[in-house]
Amino acid sequence: MTDVQLDELFANGTVDEIPSGEAKGTAIIANSTRFSDEIAQFVNFFAWQGKTFDPEEGVLRNRITHFGFNAAAPAVSTTQILRQDEKALLTRFQLSF
Repeated sequence: MTDVQLDELFANGTVDEIPSGEAKGTAIIANSTRFSDEIAQFVNFFAWQGKTFDPEEGVLRNRITHFGFNAAAPAVSTTQILRQDEKALLTRFQLSF
C-alpha cells in the first residue's frame, strides 16, 4: 500500500470499543519502497510480533521477540475526535523512569 492508501484506510476505519486479545502486527518501515516487505518480515520475525489489547485494564502491550513476550504497556482508550465527531482508538505512551 502507498502512504496515501494507508492514510485513507485509517481515516475510513471505525472503532466502537477497544479490541480484546492478541492482534498480529506488521511493521511499516520504508513504505512503498522495494525493501518495505523484506524489512517488515525481518522485524516481525525477530523484534515485534504485534499487540495484545486488554480493555479491562485499559492497556495494550507490544509483543516482542520471536517468543512473543509482552512489553510496554501504554494506556489505551476510545475517544471522540474532532473530525466528523467519530470515535478513534487513542494510545498514550507514558515513559516512567
